[in-house]
Amino acid sequence: MTNTYSPDNSTQLTEHFNVSEFRCKCGKNHDTILNPELPEKLEKLYKALNCSKIIINSGYRCQTHDKAVGGSGSGHHVYENVADIVCYDKDNKIIPSKKISCAAQDVDFGGIANIDGTYTATHVDVRPSNFWKGDEVKGTSFRDGRFL
Repeated sequence: MTNTYSPDNSTQLTEHFNVSEFRCKCGKNHDTILNPELPEKLEKLYKALNCSKIIINSGYRCQTHDKAVGGSGSGHHVYENVADIVCYDKDNKIIPSKKISCAAQDVDFGGIANIDGTYTATHVDVRPSNFWKGDEVKGTSFRDGRFL
């Protein structure tokens, strides 16, 4: 199930997340498609980590933007299931990706990965099948009990 939001929609989805945070960063005026499970799980993650804020660097992407940033144009960002995030603690310090990944697993995200060399940005998703973990910096990936 997904929800579609017009470009000017500013619906507050949860206590800490607004639809505008998930919009495609391409700069075009198009709808945002979002799986409602994503902000709900992000809210659980926020509380589990006792965050001061979670910044969504990338959420929904149109196919054109996904390809422009190195995606396939048909991945989970295009299908409204993903947030690439940076989490901050109560002292406004970045929470390491490893800690975020462990907490994300506890709140049942389907896909979890470190996505940068400083280990501060994390990919989380609510993919409908296939549990996946990875480290995009090291090029490692683990799905359904086996390394890829």
